[in-house]
Amino acid sequence: MAPTFRHGKGAYFSLTSTAGVTIVLSSGGDDMSLDSSADTAEVTAFGDDDRVYIAGLRGHTFSLSGHFASTYADPIRGMLGNSTASNCIFGAYGNTTGFIKSTFAMHLTQFTVGSPVGDKVSMSISAQVTGAVSSTIF
Repeated sequence: MAPTFRHGKGAYFSLTSTAGVTIVLSSGGDDMSLDSSADTAEVTAFGDDDRVYIAGLRGHTFSLSGHFASTYADPIRGMLGNSTASNCIFGAYGNTTGFIKSTFAMHLTQFTVGSPVGDKVSMSISAQVTGAVSSTIF
């Protein structure tokens, strides 16, 4: 069976602010990524000729960059360093019924606003996902 390729132009991302308000950031975003990794632990012993590893804990981070919208600046700043995780929904190619979505909780770790002299005001966020990422469909 041939794979189905998708375009990223319809990507979707929403999060719930500390005030319980759902914020859809995809309308102003132009680059998003959900990165996953796994730790490994070395268990090489005497007599082994090659290094041996076992799988460890998984971890995930999320980042988004795009166009600054003052509407979202205060709610996003309020989430920075907050001990309550924000619930998020990420659809890599959209939020149409039947498309895959990832849901997770995250702690915002960085919020950046950039103002270059010859370009638009931009923003970016970085976050540490806490717990598992689950994949279902919209």
